Amino acid sequence: MILIWRGWGILVPIMVVVACAATDLLGRKNSRLDILSIYLAASALCVVAHFLVGAYRKSTAKERIFRNETTGKEVKKRVIVETDAKTGEAREVIVKDDFFFIPIGFWSFIFMLLGIYLYCSRT
Repeated sequence: MILIWRGWGILVPIMVVVACAATDLLGRKNSRLDILSIYLAASALCVVAHFLVGAYRKSTAKERIFRNETTGKEVKKRVIVETDAKTGEAREVIVKDDFFFIPIGFWSFIFMLLGIYLYCSRT
């Protein structure tokens, strides 16, 4: 299986594994935990990851305003300054944190909706 991520997007599958392990450990003591709790835990952990990455990016990146040339709209984007190893030249890189081309902030909603759907389809 191929995983595609950019930036801190790798946190999404890590949070899913942690949520599954945590609900499995808790489920051994309480048999009422089911698939809904796994997906809701994954959703909560993805929200936590999103805010942690956002807090980290806010401290390390700066915001720049870019103008879209076709529409003329201004867009705020976070950039970090990297130094090229070969030339020593500093350049600005736009920061994105995606997992399968979906920003990590949206994964919490995806897991929550998937958990509710699977729970409702079982009953």
